[in-house]
Amino acid sequence: MRRICVMGTGYVGLVTGACLSDFGNAVVCLNIDEARIAKLKDGDVPIYEPGLEELIGRNTERGRLTFSAEIPFSLKSSEIVFIAVGTPALPNGDVDMSYVLRAAETIGQYMEDYKIIVNKSTVPVGTGVQMGEVISKAQPNCDFDIVSNPEFLREGSAVDDFMRPDRIVIGASSQGALDAMVDVYRPLYLQETPMVLTNVESAEMIKYASNAMLAAKISFINEVASICEGHGADITAVARGMGLDKHIGPRSLYPGPGYGGSCFPKDVSGLASIARQAGVDAPLIHAINTTNERQVHNMIAKLDELLDGFASKTVCILGLSFKPDTDDLRDAPVLLMLEALHSAGARVQTYDPAAMDHARALYPDLTYCNAPLPGRRRRRRPGTYDRVERIPQRRPAAHPRRPQDAQNTRLPQHLRPARNAPTGIRIRQRRSPHPATRQTAARGIRRPGGRPLPVLPLGENACRLF
Repeated sequence: MRRICVMGTGYVGLVTGACLSDFGNAVVCLNIDEARIAKLKDGDVPIYEPGLEELIGRNTERGRLTFSAEIPFSLKSSEIVFIAVGTPALPNGDVDMSYVLRAAETIGQYMEDYKIIVNKSTVPVGTGVQMGEVISKAQPNCDFDIVSNPEFLREGSAVDDFMRPDRIVIGASSQGALDAMVDVYRPLYLQETPMVLTNVESAEMIKYASNAMLAAKISFINEVASICEGHGADITAVARGMGLDKHIGPRSLYPGPGYGGSCFPKDVSGLASIARQAGVDAPLIHAINTTNERQVHNMIAKLDELLDGFASKTVCILGLSFKPDTDDLRDAPVLLMLEALHSAGARVQTYDPAAMDHARALYPDLTYCNAPLPGRRRRRRPGTYDRVERIPQRRPAAHPRRPQDAQNTRLPQHLRPARNAPTGIRIRQRRSPHPATRQTAARGIRRPGGRPLPVLPLGENACRLF
């Protein structure tokens, strides 16, 4: 068992702290926001992630996971300190390193003996050296080691990704630090999870290169989808045919409105910035985000053509977050669609099982529905209610007249666009890895008597955007 402090109680910090404590380590999650810590101590988890609340509750009960706003106690009582703070993008595309370096300085100020400082935040190559300089300046009399241990968590399946990862990447400045990190992940080591043990700079680069590659696959398949529409090809068959090639693989080959969230847009811009600082011309990396931004505008243009203009039309948007099973709205493609619809005079009705509370703060003038269909009450946690792709299998009397499948949903046959229709993309939604969500989604949306519920009546000029 290792004594661990996790600095930061955001998305990465909470998942990391909860999962490491489940491995048997003693973990304290540190945040200077006392109100946030008080909520966590009361069992109020500020983010939604399937399985996370249960994981935090179980390990808090067993005394392996605690929350604190006391910096001296948290740092001095730990032998390994994980930094899991934000690294937002600056307007010029560079990475804002202020939070990471401030955390490193804080560690140096309160450090009294040897520490292993682990960077979980996504940072540019060379950050480990910067952190070492900052800590040495604040505390020149103590030894320490810098480790880069990037996270590869997907929102909506982060707990599963942490517990059953494809690989663990550890970049360390000494053999002792490497051995300690392997011990932290001992349950995964015993399961023979692949471990990439390397230096700090290589581990930092692995994270950026991995996210840029995944984003490139999404931008690529969206461009291929546009070409398919122009020539009558079925993008679903094309993507499947490509994905069966083991050198390509099926993951991320799902066309849609583009990627969003807190990682891909920021990390692609960050990698382009790293290339620029190194004097390397990287046109392919620059093109990834450019293609992604164009895809969103393409979807808006398709909807505009479908409706013959947005003015006085009623459009229902199902799904607000950038992907299922999360409440994260950061860089969600649908936000640009909302702005375009609202500014053009459309009446927008929307539903999302998890993200509506956040959306209300950004767009208070929209109409927010309590359920995707009448008669279904919205419950508090997304893992316990119907997901938005579950549409009745029988044609209702007042179904949407012109559905637009812009997201990775599994639409019933009667709501699908024509196979090669120029105004729709037909793709399948992969199943959530979280068992509770799968079981709930499998129940469908039906009345106790078995009859499907009617779709929301939207009027003559209505359209539903999926």
